[in-house]
Amino acid sequence: MRKISNVGFMGLGGQGGPMAEAIAESGFDLHVWARRPASPTAVAAVPHLVHDTVADVAASVELIALCLRDDTDIWNLLVL
Repeated sequence: MRKISNVGFMGLGGQGGPMAEAIAESGFDLHVWARRPASPTAVAAVPHLVHDTVADVAASVELIALCLRDDTDIWNLLVL
């Protein structure tokens, strides 16, 4: 079984930011993408890598976590 070490996270708002931070604090390499340039400040206290595109995150990780508002946001993100 392959161990997961790289985790992608999208949705760095009020709920997602602390969740992503906890992922990095647990020892995973955190990779993020955000629509708004200011959003990655939510994980400024932990090591992370900001990607320019959703596809870049997907190519760099074994697992992607999403914390988005609703199904429409998820579908819109997945078809970028």
